[in-house]
Amino acid sequence: MNNNIVVRTLYRSKLRLCNRMGYNYGNWSNQYITNNLNNISYKKINRMFHKMLGGSYLMNNIRYRYKMNKYETDTDNINEHIEEGFEILKELNEIEQYYKRKKIRF
Repeated sequence: MNNNIVVRTLYRSKLRLCNRMGYNYGNWSNQYITNNLNNISYKKINRMFHKMLGGSYLMNNIRYRYKMNKYETDTDNINEHIEEGFEILKELNEIEQYYKRKKIRF
């Protein structure tokens, strides 16, 4: 299967999830970006959701990561990023289900 199709589908799926969590399409802000993936914690996500900014925070970081790796040509690195993308999609689904159970509005 073509990697471009997989990457595009992953991005679109994440975009839809973040939209359901409060992200408005085209709402790009550099203030939500964290340069280190380890700085994205559930505590920070929880704080952002209570400020009604959870979807925007998540999507801006996802978009930033996609832009950073846009011109990657090594197939091994691309496959690693795709696997990582599926893990992130799984975590986004878990986050959405968690906040639905807590009945927090997005």
